[in-house]
Amino acid sequence: MRPRPQHQPLWLWVLRGVQQTSGLTAFLAGGVVVGFYASTVYTQQQWGKAYRQLDDLQRQESQLTSAHEMLRQQLAEEAELPGSGLVAPSPNTILFLEPADPRPAPVSPPEPPAPPQLHPIGY
Repeated sequence: MRPRPQHQPLWLWVLRGVQQTSGLTAFLAGGVVVGFYASTVYTQQQWGKAYRQLDDLQRQESQLTSAHEMLRQQLAEEAELPGSGLVAPSPNTILFLEPADPRPAPVSPPEPPAPPQLHPIGY
């Protein structure tokens, strides 16, 4: 003998539906939270990497600026030495250059003729 199926009350049926729906909702919400957390961690890692790269570039810029200034100072000191062959600029040693004649405009190649039309223009 099989037991006779009992009819469940409506409130129990509604509670089971709420339980299943809330379980699915909690699972989806957990997935969204994990995805948001992962994107936040990834963004922070990328930002830290970019910040370290910026810091390295700023340090290199500072080193290059210092090296450039040291070279300028060294060249200025060498230019002041008597045997360097350099003289201070004066109006007598200025060179004036004549402007060059204007060049003719480049000739563009002629355009190829239009292909013949294979269909009539009008009816």
